[in-house]
Amino acid sequence: MKKIISILISFAIILFSTGFVLLSDSTPTIETKISGLCLTHSKSIKKAITDTVTISPARIGTLYLQFYDKSSKKWVNKKSFEMNGENQNGKEIIELEFTNDWKKVLSTSWRLYIPEDINFKEYISKEITVFSRNIKTLSLNSKSAVIIRADQNAVLYDKKMNKKLPNASTTKLMTSLLVLEKGNMKSKVKISKNAAKTPYGALNSKPNDSFYLKDLFGAMMICSSNDSATAIAENLSKSTKTFAKMMNTRAKQLGCKHTNFVTPHGLHNKKHYSSVYDLSLIMSQNLTFDEFIKTIGKKTYTFKNVKKDKKYRINNTNILLYDYSCLLGGKTGYTKKAGYCFCGAYKYRGNTYIFTVLGSKKSAGRWNDCKKLINYIQEYS
Repeated sequence: MKKIISILISFAIILFSTGFVLLSDSTPTIETKISGLCLTHSKSIKKAITDTVTISPARIGTLYLQFYDKSSKKWVNKKSFEMNGENQNGKEIIELEFTNDWKKVLSTSWRLYIPEDINFKEYISKEITVFSRNIKTLSLNSKSAVIIRADQNAVLYDKKMNKKLPNASTTKLMTSLLVLEKGNMKSKVKISKNAAKTPYGALNSKPNDSFYLKDLFGAMMICSSNDSATAIAENLSKSTKTFAKMMNTRAKQLGCKHTNFVTPHGLHNKKHYSSVYDLSLIMSQNLTFDEFIKTIGKKTYTFKNVKKDKKYRINNTNILLYDYSCLLGGKTGYTKKAGYCFCGAYKYRGNTYIFTVLGSKKSAGRWNDCKKLINYIQEYS
């Protein structure tokens, strides 16, 4: 033991005599906080993206704006901002400006980064998502059109997206949502005289016919059955008038500001209208239900009435189902006043996109517009 102690003392003397002094580790202890940072931006590529953040406590160093490079799967420094320690009540304000990398694709990911120093811990912000709008202008037949990404309802393409227009049977998206939220798919629904006489009733139903709500829902969404829509409205409320109030209340809750529903089916009424953006919000909420996705994706649907003495086979009015494997489905619409309309959902590279068109003069024009919007998603995703 004495020999070990003697060796340690000798080693210490050598270190001291050569000026080699052992120091304990110095670990940074101060945390940086950044407030005011916007985590989602949705902008036209004609504009710049700026943000103002407050750093506390004020400090000296470099703040980096980083971009996530998907090809290398690494965060890359794109811009730096010097923190000079100038403070207002112990805080420093920094003006951020994003580089133009966000203008090339539909969405990009960013973050703020400050390396650690002797006093401050490393800082990494939450991820910032930037959505670019109208990367290029499309030549469309429809009066209005929009593409949004469903998870954040962020606008990616816009042609008069808030214009109030008659929207025909895309109305049934709102009727659908109320069924999914309030209805019992196993319940029996008796067809009233009012429902039976609804124009363009695909089931050609008669008063006192009975169907399960699930099958009326399928008929409404797959072949746009108007008698089914009326019967559903009467089943969920006292009348179609009361049901319309329910529709408008729910639409406002979703953030729809350019919509007013009068009927559950969308047959023309001067006071009945919506916008492509509002319809996309309604579609987005529908997509949270598996039953909805399962239904709108069917090319054909077969069912019977409650008595099982009549069999029905209906075909989907959405022809895009035959052209795009990634298409979840959608809802068509047409009246003479509304023109040809469509609201669809498309899943591509892990994200779900909603695209909506209103007011095409021809059916072919509507479908061509939809294909251009899908191609736009594919090109810039």
